[in-house]
Amino acid sequence: MGISVADPGSAPFAQSLELFADAVSSSLVTASSEPHRRYAAAVLYAIEKHRIQTRRDGTPYIAHPIRVAESLRTIGGITDEDVIIAGLLHDLIEDTECDYDAIDSRFGRKVADLVAEMTADMRLPKPERRHQQVLHIKSASRAAKTIKLADRYDNLTDMNGFSEKRRAEYIASSRDVLEACRGANAALEGRLAAAIEALERAP
Repeated sequence: MGISVADPGSAPFAQSLELFADAVSSSLVTASSEPHRRYAAAVLYAIEKHRIQTRRDGTPYIAHPIRVAESLRTIGGITDEDVIIAGLLHDLIEDTECDYDAIDSRFGRKVADLVAEMTADMRLPKPERRHQQVLHIKSASRAAKTIKLADRYDNLTDMNGFSEKRRAEYIASSRDVLEACRGANAALEGRLAAAIEALERAP
């Protein structure tokens, strides 16, 4: 998905992230269990790393990984906190200066391995990179495929700012992603399939 760089000093952008970060910081103090505190720490880390990035329509990028993590939990029924945190951090290596070791040191090897599985080789030209991503996800772990389903579902339902050509290409490639991830998570597969079909039927 396209990422732009926002002016971190612009009032609406900065205020929206500051308010959200303050809310999560409060949850670090009041959370009643270690998993909640760990997830809150991951949210703050993702906010820090994505802080100047926006989606194609100008909205803060951080909304995307947060929705991915929530889809894993609420649609996919995922309870493994490492998988949910990896969903929250899935774009860090690919789209920020964050590396594998930084994630490993903060959130553990399993989370870092899952984020690495989700990371595209940005040295490749876009068409080849997109093709390689589909090939790669076919041999990925079940957990990584599950994150990919949630990621693609969120991207597919938030294509604001896409050209008509890119929109059609993304819908078509989503079928390839769905097939590559078959067997990972029935609920997310069903939700992604329904979204694809609805977009294909749309005028």
